[in-house]
Amino acid sequence: MTQTRLRSVGFEVNGTGTDFVTADDQLATCEAITDDVILNTVKNHGTDQHACDESDDEDDDPPQKPPSHAEAVDMCAKLSMYLESLPDTHKYFPYINAIQNLASKKQFNSKKQCLVTDFFM
Repeated sequence: MTQTRLRSVGFEVNGTGTDFVTADDQLATCEAITDDVILNTVKNHGTDQHACDESDDEDDDPPQKPPSHAEAVDMCAKLSMYLESLPDTHKYFPYINAIQNLASKKQFNSKKQCLVTDFFM
């Protein structure tokens, strides 16, 4: 049925779906590994620095903690001062102000009100 549809739009169909799927089964996709290659890899594992480089890189950089709300507000203020020193940067201030307002709101909402009992022993 699919072959009929393909032929109706101008495609020539030779073979079946099984032929398509198994067309490259006889092709070599990788080189056969010999016993000598395996033994050399195992023997040189302790002395080969390149073999361990990839896994060691992951442990070198600890995950960074995101800045606090107060730090974000300070960063926005510093970025505003930087932009003030450059010509034709007035179009970026609304974006920085929006980010600074968001950080300020988050900072304010993260504060908790003291209880009356906190002032008494």
